[in-house]
Parts: sequence; C-alpha cells; structure tokens
Amino acid sequence: MVELAGLIERGRIRIHGSIEAVIANFTNELAVLPLTLEIAVLTAQFPSDFPRDPSDRIIAATARAEGIPLVTADERIRSCPLLKTIW
Repeated sequence: MVELAGLIERGRIRIHGSIEAVIANFTNELAVLPLTLEIAVLTAQFPSDFPRDPSDRIIAATARAEGIPLVTADERIRSCPLLKTIW
C-alpha cells in the first residue's frame, strides 16, 4: 500500500478520487500480507548489487517467502537469481 501511495503521489499512477479511496478499493481485491520475521531476514540476503531501497527489498523478500513471481521492470531486481520475475 505504501508503494502504491508513493506511485500515486509522484504521478506515476493517475487516479480519479482520493488516494485513500483508490487504495481501499484496490486492496479489497488483494490479500495484504504481514511483514514477518522470515521476510525481514530475507531482506538482508540479496546479492550486493541488489537495490538498497527498503521497499524493494521487502517486496522482493515477500515474493521469495511466498514462492510467487515478482512483477518488475527493474533490471537489477530481474537479474537476481533468488527471484522469479515477470515483465
């Protein structure tokens, strides 16, 4: 939700209505997963060339923990051998 709010605020995603309403509507269709101890530990286990941004690391670690592919255009994330990515 934080990443989505940031994209909206930076104008990368255009919306109609308030940020609160858009995020609430969007997340009604998704499962919002908790930040677990496992995910926190996984954020520190990426290669040295992986992006240092905490949000990127949390999202990628969550994908690893859940065994799900990650949708990203970021080439540094896509080249990480620890992740399955789509784009």
